[in-house]
Amino acid sequence: MRGADAVSWIEKARAVGATEADLADVGYICILTAGIPSWFEISDSLKLANK
Repeated sequence: MRGADAVSWIEKARAVGATEADLADVGYICILTAGIPSWFEISDSLKLANK
């Protein structure tokens, strides 16, 4: 439940091709396993889609 600790892992995932949708899916899995507060941890780290 320490979102700041996940930032380096999220950036590494992006560097190897993970999309924001992929990261959002991970957040959804976190909800299912760790509860709703975990979504807020990952959603703070997602980037807006470029239009």
